[in-house]
Amino acid sequence: KHEVEVSTLLKEITTRKINFDHSLIRQSRSSRKAVLCVVMESIRTTRQCSLSVHAGIRGEAMRFHFMDEQNPKGRDKAIVFPAHTTIAFSVYELFIYLDGAFGL
Repeated sequence: KHEVEVSTLLKEITTRKINFDHSLIRQSRSSRKAVLCVVMESIRTTRQCSLSVHAGIRGEAMRFHFMDEQNPKGRDKAIVFPAHTTIAFSVYELFIYLDGAFGL
């Protein structure tokens, strides 16, 4: 798990401004549906693992299985994630003001 401390980020952005000439900003401003976000936290695999769905008497259940090269565990693998793959993240939406200031 990798994360950014919100208090640290809020301190850093108080004196910063958005460069409206940047190509990413120009592109997002041309689309009414575009939303800019800051990734605040990400969860990555440390080794290869798989996500599988097991159907049983009580219904379906999702499980993660960690796999070793010599000893794969779990027979109903649906998807395999290589080591160091981001599998989840959380974001905060950026609110950009006309003067270039921004907030979360």
